Amino acid sequence: MAEPLLNDQIEAQEVDLLDEFHNRIGVVPKAEALALARLRNLDLLIVLPDAMPPVAKIVDYQRYMAEFLKRGRQAATGRVHQGEATDLISRRRLSGGGEAASGGEQGQP
Repeated sequence: MAEPLLNDQIEAQEVDLLDEFHNRIGVVPKAEALALARLRNLDLLIVLPDAMPPVAKIVDYQRYMAEFLKRGRQAATGRVHQGEATDLISRRRLSGGGEAASGGEQGQP
């Protein structure tokens, strides 16, 4: 993974800014985006460097990286969250248990 561009490492003069709640602020000068991030005691992180202008997000960088690494470990182990497993079981029950239940209904007039 390439090292992310953070705060003063950002070279773009303007960024398309997202706040920490995923709300789009819009295209703003880099200085204004940095000022908003610092005012909130957070960091400015480029999340889409190839976009024009690059998309930046106001984040708590330490927390962001911890969550990023946690998701990577979970993906590597193939672990399914308890909520996802329960959702799969519930959908199967609601559908009538599979192909056998739906196959008999199709043949009737």
